[in-house]
Amino acid sequence: MIKEEIRKISQYLYENLGPGHKEKTYRDAICLELQDRGYTVKTESPSSISYTTKNGKTMIIASEKVDICAYKDGKYTFLEVRTMLSFFNKKDVDEVSYLKFRKYLSSLGLENGLLINFPFPPIPEVEIIENDGIK
Repeated sequence: MIKEEIRKISQYLYENLGPGHKEKTYRDAICLELQDRGYTVKTESPSSISYTTKNGKTMIIASEKVDICAYKDGKYTFLEVRTMLSFFNKKDVDEVSYLKFRKYLSSLGLENGLLINFPFPPIPEVEIIENDGIK
């Protein structure tokens, strides 16, 4: 399963690179690991955000970029990489981070995604929020 594989890759990177790097550093390392495992990877992948008016008119109103789009075996997974203190040090942060992530996926029309945090200062493990709940 790709989510478990990404979880292992992320933890491996965090243990070997350590905390304190820029998001781009972790993003690029994840991409290398995924490519090494046979994934097709695109960074900064653009996605349109559509809006439908009350009268039913749909228009593209904005675009966003997804940090990583990974494809293998007919399945796409979208990853966002962060470097922040912690998602999980307070219950309120858990809920806010999760809701923002769900809103982000929804606005981009995405179903399968992970939000990965490489915390600083060091916390023993990488923090990951899945689109189907906080893990």
